[in-house]
Amino acid sequence: MSIFGTGYSSVSYEPVPQASRLWALIRQEFTLIFRTKKGMSLYLLCMAYTVVKLVIMYITLAPQTEILSRMADTAGRAVSGFSPYSVAFYNNHSTEGIGLVVFLLLTCVVSVRAIAGDRAVNALEFYWTRGISPWGYFTAKWLGSALLLGSVFVGGPLLLWLFGSLWAPDLTYLEQTWEFMPQVLLSLMLKCLLLSFFAVGFSALSAAPNVAMFLWLILILSTEMLGNVLTEVVRQVQRNSPMSSISEIPWYKLISPWEAVTRIEVYFAGDVPGPSDVEDSRVWIAWLVLGLLAVFLLQRLRRFLRTSEAVA
Repeated sequence: MSIFGTGYSSVSYEPVPQASRLWALIRQEFTLIFRTKKGMSLYLLCMAYTVVKLVIMYITLAPQTEILSRMADTAGRAVSGFSPYSVAFYNNHSTEGIGLVVFLLLTCVVSVRAIAGDRAVNALEFYWTRGISPWGYFTAKWLGSALLLGSVFVGGPLLLWLFGSLWAPDLTYLEQTWEFMPQVLLSLMLKCLLLSFFAVGFSALSAAPNVAMFLWLILILSTEMLGNVLTEVVRQVQRNSPMSSISEIPWYKLISPWEAVTRIEVYFAGDVPGPSDVEDSRVWIAWLVLGLLAVFLLQRLRRFLRTSEAVA
């Protein structure tokens, strides 16, 4: 009698494509923060600024309160970044201090723990012996983290733009914002891809998630603080030098990865007043800083992303 005659059912083997295996990892990384109440609360907190802007947009574009909407629009144009017709309204949540806080919260909870967490529980052997290559594993973790950052930094402005297009009484809003919104959204996507790459890459520097998070905070906060200190020192020395809003951020502040990626984002979003040659040089310096950091992380990842590491 065969084993199936005792009540067992046969199982047919169905190969799973590589893309499906990687998508499972991407989805796992993206949904990790939504699995607990604390994670959901943290994510909603990160989206709070978008909700505030939705209220501002509702008042500004409301057709039934013309006087109030005119007052709101006038105030929004007077206060930089609070007019739905300006570029800053859709990207200042990722260029100002609140963006840095949101970025650190999301990356410290998810991205910087991505690989370190798997190493801590010896899960790499499980992944790498099931048809997922080490570099495919890293790519999936990277894209999952980028989706999480993008849901806040890209999803928020996209939601605002769609809401404004539907809520506006005429096509004036859509005509004015269509000139810059595509490049704003693309620049934000680029920013999320760059930041998530560095965050997930940093997670391979340690087998302990808390250590990886600590190193990440040291990198971001120390370079940010050093750039601010250098900026203030030079401003005191050159107190009488005229400076525009963009030239207030000198090249040496770009030693911070956050500032470097932000300069690239602002440049591609088209929100860069001032001489183009000066801004081109700053973008070049930003790419140089990020390139050096990427080389360091790739060297580390090349040693780490080997199947021998999982069974060592």
